[in-house]
Amino acid sequence: SVTVDARTNTLLIQDMAGKILEVRKLISELDRPVKQVLIETRIVIANEDFSRNIGVKLGLTGINDSVGSIIGSGSLSNTATVRTDGISASGDGSLSVNLPATGINGDSPGSYALTLAKAGAGWAALIDLEISALEAEGNGKIVANPRLMTADQQEAHIEQGQERIFTTTTEGEGSVVTKKAVLSLTVTPQITPDDRVILDVFITKDSFVSPTEESINTLKVRTRVLLDNGETVVIGGIYEHQSSETVSKVPLLGDLPVIGVLFKKKGILHNRRELLIFLTPRIINPALTAG
Repeated sequence: SVTVDARTNTLLIQDMAGKILEVRKLISELDRPVKQVLIETRIVIANEDFSRNIGVKLGLTGINDSVGSIIGSGSLSNTATVRTDGISASGDGSLSVNLPATGINGDSPGSYALTLAKAGAGWAALIDLEISALEAEGNGKIVANPRLMTADQQEAHIEQGQERIFTTTTEGEGSVVTKKAVLSLTVTPQITPDDRVILDVFITKDSFVSPTEESINTLKVRTRVLLDNGETVVIGGIYEHQSSETVSKVPLLGDLPVIGVLFKKKGILHNRRELLIFLTPRIINPALTAG
């Protein structure tokens, strides 16, 4: 007979000694610790100069393949390829698509063109330095820097955003509607027999059309990438457009009534920023987390 104690995760077995030995052998083969993956995530909003500079420093160029996907190869000897329609890798090296996005055959891509870059573990220090200098130089900001721990083939999810309350009127009756606009990231790792990691990544980026409208702009990206343990994948090509009015004027004279308009100039500053998501999976040894 077999009795299960779920509270202590214990099996109580009553049988012949030979049968019990067989059961113990079977349990030792099946009851093994599940490997876990630590996913280091850095979500960055940067201007185009930062995106372009880090792409150049990683030595990346855009090319076109037969099925029309935007892929890339590094300028170094060891290269790898990341495709948005599945897994494809060649060589043991590090690099893939440039940042920011480069359109097929040199054409300008859409505002939401997905681009991927892949940097080996040896590039981690360079990426950390670039991100650390990002805010100091005024080129952008780090939105979030979470670390997600999840078991092999188990989903990890994080989201950040805002919630607004709107009042609507239907047939003379008012009602309150709550809307959420969030940036969410869902990652499912799968550890391969050779200790590499397949990442299934799903990203949603919502934004309100205006402060007074319920309408929400939604962008969804889904991709899969194969990485070595400790490699970093960079997902980019998600843009935010901002416009602001600027005023330049001559001190004192520009503030004069009526004639002050002759001494000042108004303009509109257009700014386009890119959302970059850095993902670094690290396989955790079960022995390190035991006990």
